[in-house]
Amino acid sequence: MELKNETLLSPLIADSQGMINVDSSEFIKKGKESVGVARQYCGAIGKVENCQSGVFVGYSSEKGYSLLTGRLYMPEIWFSPEYAQRRKENLVPEDLTFQTKIQIALELIDQVDQTKLFPAKWIGCDATFGSDAHFLTLYPKSPTTLPMSDPIAKSLSKNRRYNSPLTQGEAKTQTPSAFARSTPT
Repeated sequence: MELKNETLLSPLIADSQGMINVDSSEFIKKGKESVGVARQYCGAIGKVENCQSGVFVGYSSEKGYSLLTGRLYMPEIWFSPEYAQRRKENLVPEDLTFQTKIQIALELIDQVDQTKLFPAKWIGCDATFGSDAHFLTLYPKSPTTLPMSDPIAKSLSKNRRYNSPLTQGEAKTQTPSAFARSTPT
């Protein structure tokens, strides 16, 4: 179903100057029975709270934008023996293993990249992903992507602004919350 949506969406918004966007989002929960709910950082309110969290990948270009895919983040405690019954009651697949948000993001971006439906000159994300050396060195590489250079990645900091090219011959000031990686045109 997801691939069918992407196949229909691609002609409408895909562009060689496009950007893949990745971010997590949290949803406050009062109870404790929802899949993946735990006390964890909740960006919506800026503190640790009982919530679910997901990792989401979107795409944007001059033609338009859309959410492409996402996955529920399952906190590591959900894979402990104490949570075995809860996993069973919530129909969590038995072969599911713990993944960090970074690992989920890398996998989702790779899945989008593998479809070849959404060419991207950039990857945009917040500091959670952009300040993670693992993410910066391991995001999917393909014949249509180039790795982000280490000097630029190392220069990213929460209170710093830097210039990054958006298109050939053009530059725009960006904040680190929207770091980008360049790909050949």
